[in-house]
Amino acid sequence: TSRYTGPRTADADAGAARAYPDPGPGQDTRPAMGEVISKPVFPFEQRLQHRLQAVLEGMPVAISWASLANQHIEFINRKFTEMFGYVPGDHATVAQWIAETYINPAQARRTEEIWLPYFQNLSSETVQIPQAELDVKCKDGSIRNTLVGGVILPDVGSALATFVDITELKQSEVQLTRLALEDPLTGLPNRRAFPEALKNSLARAGRSNASVALLMVDLDGFKPLNDTLGHDQGDLILQIMAQRLRESTRGGDLACRLGGDESAIIADRVADAHIAEQVADRLLAAIRRSFTLNDQCLALGASIGISIYPLDAPTDAALFKHADLALYRAKNSGRGRWSR
Repeated sequence: TSRYTGPRTADADAGAARAYPDPGPGQDTRPAMGEVISKPVFPFEQRLQHRLQAVLEGMPVAISWASLANQHIEFINRKFTEMFGYVPGDHATVAQWIAETYINPAQARRTEEIWLPYFQNLSSETVQIPQAELDVKCKDGSIRNTLVGGVILPDVGSALATFVDITELKQSEVQLTRLALEDPLTGLPNRRAFPEALKNSLARAGRSNASVALLMVDLDGFKPLNDTLGHDQGDLILQIMAQRLRESTRGGDLACRLGGDESAIIADRVADAHIAEQVADRLLAAIRRSFTLNDQCLALGASIGISIYPLDAPTDAALFKHADLALYRAKNSGRGRWSR
């Protein structure tokens, strides 16, 4: 039977003419006994392979190509080397690539579960591998966030993987999240971040049978200063007070600015009410310290309302309400103090 070797071309006709020259007059064209007649095989598949490699080299995404028979990585394109720094031969097999570059153990295990079963598998079905987000260690030690997907091609005995670099996108997402949840003036978590932080704190306390204290803080005397000195100077005062809140809280406690001169402290791991009261005393002492602004010696005070979970309230909403009422009592009792 004849073998189909691709469409006829001018090159193919010329090759056939060279392989089968026209016999001269009177020549016997019959094969001799036992002679094997071999038809030429034109390099169509070889040209196709070269063209495919050229296409993969020019792709704007990183690509690797591995043998399904032995996991051997047979090809990586130029974009792959640009993205990760690795060159052909740095990783012999798919398993080695996963083990040495996927730094997140959970991601590495999941990748092995998805990809490795297809190697040395006799299935003839083409399979699309959906994209997954993976952290990949580059040759220079840096980490790139990537979307990795691919396709299993049993007909050609290969697995193709694609890598899309989303590092800058992830960094932008982190930056946008930070901007959305951070007070731009003081750098403290803002009112939007506060409810989630309080819920998470109560959830942790509930799992470990611990207590959480919520302290609501209002600056005494800030409004007159702000009106007298101007909003620019008032902003500087708020920044000074925010730094004092940070310095006066314990490691693990969280200070949030809720708006204006109102702040909140979420104090985890509070053994009893006395610990929360100690935190409040430190806050009052720190805020009372005088400070100099434009050659003027200034001072402020604070009123603080304290509420403790689960002693005073069983939910985040009830805890906030209890602390707000305690703050109101502190203000009505002469300010410059805490109430619970």
